[in-house]
Amino acid sequence: MKLIVLISSFLFAGFANAGVYKCIDSEGKKSYQNSPCKQNASAAELNLATGGEVAIDEKRKQEILLQQRKAEEKARLEAKKRQEQQLKQQRIAAIEEENKKNLEIIKNNPGKFTAFAIPPYTLEDHPSLIDDFIERLPEILKFRRLAAKKALFSGKCDRVEASELNLRSTKKNMVFLVECSNTRRIYLNETELNAD
Repeated sequence: MKLIVLISSFLFAGFANAGVYKCIDSEGKKSYQNSPCKQNASAAELNLATGGEVAIDEKRKQEILLQQRKAEEKARLEAKKRQEQQLKQQRIAAIEEENKKNLEIIKNNPGKFTAFAIPPYTLEDHPSLIDDFIERLPEILKFRRLAAKKALFSGKCDRVEASELNLRSTKKNMVFLVECSNTRRIYLNETELNAD
């Protein structure tokens, strides 16, 4: 008797682990089987451990929906990455353009600017102070040039030795220091520079 119970329990355990399907045909007739239902029948997969059932069509819909969500998330991340790359390329182009203008003004006015008055900066190579303002690097390069020109125009500065972002800068209002050959130090903020 014990042998029969033991064999039965092994058979039942094997059956419990196999897929069990409840099929309802077009006439509403139910049947239970261990292979998936025919395509024209509605189907549910039974969980013998919990006694619950999951509609196969619903399960497929959920799987398809999950795949769609994953594909949408992947597409969103790829689009975001492309956009960030495009913005970076635009920023690099703007930085190169501002550096070119700064070098040109120095080259064309050697009596007004020392050779290193406004050295070029890149996203990788710049003073550490700029790190907190790195997204505004093209503007910083432009404001350094404008500050130098304004200092010269004021008549207080005879020749620009350096024009740099200053420690007084905040996120809302950057400050620039122009150091002159006659030892004058002129501070100008972006609000003043934007006013011109």
